[in-house]
Amino acid sequence: MLALALVAAGSLGWLAVVAAHDPQGAYGQSAAAWAQAIMSVGAIVAAIVIDQGSSRRARLEQREASARGRAVRLGSLIACAGMLETAGRVVLTRELDPEATTSGGVVRAVIAGQRMVSHYVANVQDDDPVLVWVLNRAADELDAAVEILTTRKLATEADRLAVSEAAREHARELRELVDEYEGGVLHAMSERTPPPVP
Repeated sequence: MLALALVAAGSLGWLAVVAAHDPQGAYGQSAAAWAQAIMSVGAIVAAIVIDQGSSRRARLEQREASARGRAVRLGSLIACAGMLETAGRVVLTRELDPEATTSGGVVRAVIAGQRMVSHYVANVQDDDPVLVWVLNRAADELDAAVEILTTRKLATEADRLAVSEAAREHARELRELVDEYEGGVLHAMSERTPPPVP
């Protein structure tokens, strides 16, 4: 807007000078030709200013959308960590059985979380390579957790404790990933050494 105001002020000043030197004043041919030229230039400047304003708004909206998307993804990882912690507690209540594995709603919830994070990884469109790396790491943690929850037999007390501790450990890893990302630790590390491509 400042640019437009400066152009308008300069244009009016120049037209006044031209009109003063034209025998017919402000209605002479010279003044009319300059007025037409100035209006054309003014229209171009106005278009540039408007385009720049639109670009700034578009960039701001893109940044806000990216921030919302990151918040949703990180929130999903925290939810998955909570489900794994619950699974770690629930498995300790299961009966010992050489043929049984951890099952029930809590395992189905963990599997749903695993699929959701896998979807994020498969469809990620983000200009934040550190977040992409975090999501890939989280997917690995969830894959490993689902593997042990659905295949490890609860034949002995040691099996039950091992499954419980594994679920809790994967939950801790997810929380640490989110904490380190939000705390900027991974960003600082990536500036020195970029995270490995999964």
